[in-house]
Amino acid sequence: EQRASERDGEVAVSNM
Repeated sequence: EQRASERDGEVAVSNM
């Protein structure tokens, strides 16, 4: 999620 990536970039990448 782009919005999530803004807050937790690393976590967003982990989700993908």
